[in-house]
Amino acid sequence: SILLEGETKKVFRKRANKMYRCIRSFSMSILNNSPVEVPGMDGAINMKLMELFEQECIRKKIL
Repeated sequence: SILLEGETKKVFRKRANKMYRCIRSFSMSILNNSPVEVPGMDGAINMKLMELFEQECIRKKIL
């Protein structure tokens, strides 16, 4: 059998650490007047969305 005791704590800590890093990055960017760091996965998702948007605009001859 698989023992799942304590797994929720691990998942929460992982998520909490990610949120802490995002909030810390945001606050440091404000204090240092620098751009906010974008996580790699968010950047990849944004690029995919922009490519789909561009393809749709070309298909409809908007661009």
